[in-house]
Amino acid sequence: MAHRSGAGDAGLTAPPLQAPRRMREKITVLQGGRAIAALGVLLVHAAILIERHGQARPPGWTFLDRGELGVDFFFVLSGFIILHAHANDRRGLAAASSYAWRRITRIYVPYLPLVLAIIALYISFPSLGAEKNWSLFTSLTLIAAQRPPAPALSVAWTLIHEVMFYAIFLLSYCTPRFRWLIAAWVALIGMANYLPITIAEVNLPPALQATLSVFLSTMNIEFVAGMIAAVAVRSLSLVWARVVLVVGITGLVCFFAIEGISRLWFGVAMAIVIAGLVRIEISGSIAAPRWLFFLGNASYAIYLIHGPVISIISGIVVSFALSWFANMTLCAAIGLAGGVLYHLLFEKPALSYVNRWRAKFSPREEPQQPAPGRLL
Repeated sequence: MAHRSGAGDAGLTAPPLQAPRRMREKITVLQGGRAIAALGVLLVHAAILIERHGQARPPGWTFLDRGELGVDFFFVLSGFIILHAHANDRRGLAAASSYAWRRITRIYVPYLPLVLAIIALYISFPSLGAEKNWSLFTSLTLIAAQRPPAPALSVAWTLIHEVMFYAIFLLSYCTPRFRWLIAAWVALIGMANYLPITIAEVNLPPALQATLSVFLSTMNIEFVAGMIAAVAVRSLSLVWARVVLVVGITGLVCFFAIEGISRLWFGVAMAIVIAGLVRIEISGSIAAPRWLFFLGNASYAIYLIHGPVISIISGIVVSFALSWFANMTLCAAIGLAGGVLYHLLFEKPALSYVNRWRAKFSPREEPQQPAPGRLL
């Protein structure tokens, strides 16, 4: 649960976020946001799959397409959480290996069993994966090897960006100039996307083109926006946090009101909202309800498993000749239930097991002292 400041906090001073232990505490509004983002992605995919089976979406339900913005939220949140959790880590090999272990296990332990099952299915029945042009290497490693990168599990294209971001953040453990590396990265992204020549037009090996297309995607700026939000939380007073929250919400309203505006606007506005919400929760003013917090804990499992589940279920429910709304409800409920069960029955116990296993063979980590100014 998130930290609650004492009654003496009048909200006019910055939150004391220097202790490493508190830097790693979960904040309920972020977990609640995870849940909403995962549900948004689930709903848009359910609508698409039902349409593929011949049942068109009724007028007025096109807003479900906005569910894809859950991906942008996840990117912003990843940037925020990584910096928030690891800003006070020491530099050096020991801290870097600890960070890498946590990130690798968090991504791959829940992911690999699913993708291995899908790969086995595609190998056994090649027609199922024929249209996807999927890559075995990318599917297993989450490293782009072709353009566009096509893992066997469709939503895993976002994990390719996540893994790349985690690798970039690893550089913070070996250089005091990490902030300048991030600034250079953003500058390269800007140049690559606003120069008249594109990566596809440069004569490079396909694997390198694929890697650069991920590395220089504008969506990566959302990771950076999340990190900046994590830095901002450290200096925001409660009064200014409310102002920041209003600014962020205004940005979101503009995004939805102005047609054709870039999704990057949404990501930056969401980073501002997160900074305000987190600071307000630290003061003890708000908290997400427990059920939403629970779904947030299960959000990664929901995100991973909903596609395969709904792919199977949507074809079955459409054959029942039910209404579109009934089919959507069934697909969403079963997809959500599948994710929750995967979280409870596999993801949670598997992560607990691998972490206990590592603890047996790793030296006990010493308490870390804050390192002011270490990052950004």
